[in-house]
Amino acid sequence: MRKFRVIGRAPASALFRPNEVLQLAASFDGEPITIRFQTRYLPMGYSTPAPGDLSFDAQGNSSDLQTAARTFTNLARDIAAVVALSANATIAPLTPEVIYEVIPGEARREYLQRFVRPDDVALTSRFIDVTVAGQVISALPRDVERNRLTRAISQYSEALKNWRTGDELLALSHLFMGVEAIKTACWRSKVIATGESREKLAAEWSYLEGGRLPLKVFLDQEARVRLVFKGDQKCHRLAKMTSDHFEHGFSNAGELYQAAGESLVPTAEYLREAILTISDLSPESRELMLGKKYKTPRGPLGMETYLRGFLVGEEECLAAEGTEYPFCRWKAGLKDVSFDPSKDRYSFIPDETFTASLGEGTELESLTLEKWDSSIFVQQSNSSDQDSEDS
Repeated sequence: MRKFRVIGRAPASALFRPNEVLQLAASFDGEPITIRFQTRYLPMGYSTPAPGDLSFDAQGNSSDLQTAARTFTNLARDIAAVVALSANATIAPLTPEVIYEVIPGEARREYLQRFVRPDDVALTSRFIDVTVAGQVISALPRDVERNRLTRAISQYSEALKNWRTGDELLALSHLFMGVEAIKTACWRSKVIATGESREKLAAEWSYLEGGRLPLKVFLDQEARVRLVFKGDQKCHRLAKMTSDHFEHGFSNAGELYQAAGESLVPTAEYLREAILTISDLSPESRELMLGKKYKTPRGPLGMETYLRGFLVGEEECLAAEGTEYPFCRWKAGLKDVSFDPSKDRYSFIPDETFTASLGEGTELESLTLEKWDSSIFVQQSNSSDQDSEDS
């Protein structure tokens, strides 16, 4: 076996604080691997170093460089999914950037670099709680329902990667797959917690012996509604119908977008709470993760910019010569990034210019500029529950 170091990164919607590191001891095929996670902070000439990508640094034994790159990165992605759950914020698929051999005393080492795009400034002030994230990661291997929890967490992480307007259907589908993965673990956990038999639990839920459903199928179906969706039959029915019709091709996607949008936010909340409820966490950690600080899911970072106003001019003269329609050219950047310790928040001051391309005699009047945090999905049925305090 040879020893390698793999360093990679990806954009994330939550940050480790400067100088904070999440370090873990893991293994693959019996070989120990040490892996560290942290946020890159970039000296870009602003008032404070700007937060960039989330990075991982893994070291361990492997047969060759390519195998090290693949196995270490996949391990980092699995752990990142748990970190994403803890912070309720997306972490894009981690990609390896630099891989090289670590041979003490040798002057010649195998090296590979994969050229990736430069870091974008992470426009967020949501910070990952290192202690709690570490507790969730360490709790999973001890849990008897580890595999079901891991699958549910993976689906929740995938939903966060699609947490943007227009992708509601994909996000909801991943969430409901997570619900299906964890439903059995939920009723098993309840049986263990109460000390009752599964037959007694089924009887409490009005199971009919000799009925059309086998006992386990009945418990799975009831647990999905009673334990995961906490008795919210309306949301469960809407989410299940939407997921089933999309997965099995019962309806066109266009017929499902509204239902997906209406059920997406509460389904995410129910699934995340179910995962955390049956995980081996302290009550304090669970309360922190389910509290207001991490309540709102954050998808891929981004700002939507809108210019509103009125076109004043003759219809045949609205577009500039050689163009099909009137538009404005937009050049965007950042003037400054600063951090306010008293508010525990970053401030991002934009540097933007707009140049109108209009026909002769046409003008834009009563202009207003709007900016929206695109990482926050606003629930269609109740937008007042959403906030962007950490953006």
